Amino acid sequence: MLFLHRFLAPDGSPNPYVRAENFIGSATAFAMTHSPNRDPFLDQIATTLKKRGLHSAALAFLEMGQPLAFIGGQMLWLAQPALGLLWPKAQVRQLAQLMEDPVAVRGLMDALTVDEAAV
Repeated sequence: MLFLHRFLAPDGSPNPYVRAENFIGSATAFAMTHSPNRDPFLDQIATTLKKRGLHSAALAFLEMGQPLAFIGGQMLWLAQPALGLLWPKAQVRQLAQLMEDPVAVRGLMDALTVDEAAV
């Protein structure tokens, strides 16, 4: 039951991105990062990093630390009560969910690359 959300769209119909080759993962990553409706949270993070001039450093950090992103997401879940005092809890939760999902991390890296090319 836990894995059904990957195979069904929000309305309960079969997910159009799920095909036999998606079980390997590369086709899923391509479909999710190249979809026309990207996650606005990823765009918000990329825009903020670009305004502060940190998009190159963040991209390098994400490239190097991509295998450890899941552990970073778990650490955010652990620190969420304390971080909730400094930042909105919804943003901390979204960032933790982003870090746990390798496809979302790749999407953030793609958004930073697009923003870097636009600079």
